[in-house]
Amino acid sequence: MVEASAWIDASADPWEVFQYEPASLLLEKDCFSIALDLSEAMYDPIPYHPHTPPSHDPMPSAVATSPLVPIKHEVPPPILTPAPPAMHRSTSSSSDASSSAAVFLESAVAAVHEIPGQCLKQNCVNAIGYRGFCKEHGGTRKCRMVGCPKGSQGRNLCIAHGGGKRCKVEHCPKSAQSHGLCKGHGGGARCTFANCNKSSQGGGFCRKHGGGKRCDVPKCKNSAQRGNFCAKHGGSKACQADHCTRTDRGGGYCELHRHYKVLRLTKKLQEEMAAE
Repeated sequence: MVEASAWIDASADPWEVFQYEPASLLLEKDCFSIALDLSEAMYDPIPYHPHTPPSHDPMPSAVATSPLVPIKHEVPPPILTPAPPAMHRSTSSSSDASSSAAVFLESAVAAVHEIPGQCLKQNCVNAIGYRGFCKEHGGTRKCRMVGCPKGSQGRNLCIAHGGGKRCKVEHCPKSAQSHGLCKGHGGGARCTFANCNKSSQGGGFCRKHGGGKRCDVPKCKNSAQRGNFCAKHGGSKACQADHCTRTDRGGGYCELHRHYKVLRLTKKLQEEMAAE
């Protein structure tokens, strides 16, 4: 590389250099055709201060040198859900509603623990080909519907679920009482009052003609509905469900809402057992 001191007098004025005769020769060349190093003659060097980034310790020395201790994960103790209290049937007439609800609740609990093809006796593992109890526990056959406590009347079903003989009248699902007919179509015992074809409720008469149980209120000839009283004198109650005008059939609910209540209780018990 050509040094600037070889052709420029450092003591002369830099602007007078271009008046020299050799300047015409130099101006004919561009900066790319001649290598000139003018940095030492005309410019001061730019100071350079290298920047060293600070080192970051990913882990403090105290932690790095300390022995590793395994972390203990404490498992919270399981929450024990108390078992549903055992239901006892009341013998007093004033607790008929509660005893009826207890029966349905017992059926719901039994349905949850029931195993198909196994004796219904608790802690019994004997296999049977029907729903009910094995020979060691009586051999009783029950309705094949899960949770139903009624006995089998035919086709492994109780009367309420379609077992037994049906009324021979077309499209009638009721159970036959006699002569292949239900009570509504002439089956069963009839009232002995002249020209009365209604079903007998007791003593050979229908309710209208004195059959069945009478209300305990003096001079009241109406039939007793519940608690020895007729519906007029407090023998019946309305269903507890909102906006329902049906008669209470047990447990404070009508037949329809009592069925829904049993289903809700069964579902709740299944969820509690699954959570355990």
